[in-house]
Amino acid sequence: MTLTSNIVYGRSTNYRGFSEEQCLDLYTAEGNDAPSRPVLVLLHGGGYRLNIDKTQGYVVHYAREFARRGYAAVCVEYRRRHHEAMPTRASELPALMDGAADLNMALEFLRSSARELRIDPEGMFLAGGSAGGRIVTGMSLCGGEGSDYRFSRRGVVAAANLWGSPEAELRWYRVTPGGGPMLIIHGEDDDIIPVGNSLDLAEELERAGIDHELHIIEGAGHPPGGSGIDERIEEWMSDFFAARWALRASRGT
Repeated sequence: MTLTSNIVYGRSTNYRGFSEEQCLDLYTAEGNDAPSRPVLVLLHGGGYRLNIDKTQGYVVHYAREFARRGYAAVCVEYRRRHHEAMPTRASELPALMDGAADLNMALEFLRSSARELRIDPEGMFLAGGSAGGRIVTGMSLCGGEGSDYRFSRRGVVAAANLWGSPEAELRWYRVTPGGGPMLIIHGEDDDIIPVGNSLDLAEELERAGIDHELHIIEGAGHPPGGSGIDERIEEWMSDFFAARWALRASRGT
C-alpha cells in the first residue's frame, strides 16, 4: 500500500477567523499504475471535534480496502471546531456547512489534479461516516431542482452515507428529483444518531424518485462493529458503486 500524506487541497477560514491549510491523504495499491483510476473520497466522523481527523480508524480501513480493489482512495480533512464535547444542534449546522464547503473545494482540487494524481474525474464516489456522513448526504442531494446552493457534484457517480443521516433541522438541502444515488447504512441500535433518521431519509428519497439503497445492521451501534460487519459494509459499498458506474457508462454520461 502506498500512502501520500497531507496533500494540500486549499485553504479555509476556521471558526476563530484564521486561515488554515486543508489536506488530504491518498491511498493506492502498490503496482496499480493505471493512468486513470476511480476515486473514493472518504470523510471521517467525530462530531466536528478537533481531536478526530482523517486518520480515524474505520476511514483508513475502508481507504486501504478500496485501494486494494483498484480505487484511488482519498481521506479528506475538513474544518472542525469542537473539543471534547459533542456539538449542540445550534453549533452543528455551521460546522456541517464548513465541512461541505471544504469537501466541495477538495473535489475541485481532485478534478483539476486528475492527470497528476492519475484519477478519473468522472468516476468519483463519496463516503462519509457519522459527521462525515451528514456532509456527504448534503453534497449528494444538493443541486437538484430548486436548489440555490453552489456546491458541484460534477463527476460524482454515487455516495455512501454511513450512519450519518441528519435530523430535519440539519438538512440544508431539499430532497428533490435530481439528487445523486445514495447508499445508506445504519446500525439498528445506534445511540448517537437515531436509526429513524435513515428510515425517514430513505422515505424522502423514495418519494423524490432518487436512486437509493438502505441497509439496517441488526444489533449494531455507532459505528457498527462486530464480526464480519466491516466486510458486509465493504461489499455493499463496492456493489452499489460498481452498479451505478456501469449504469452511467451505459448511458454515456
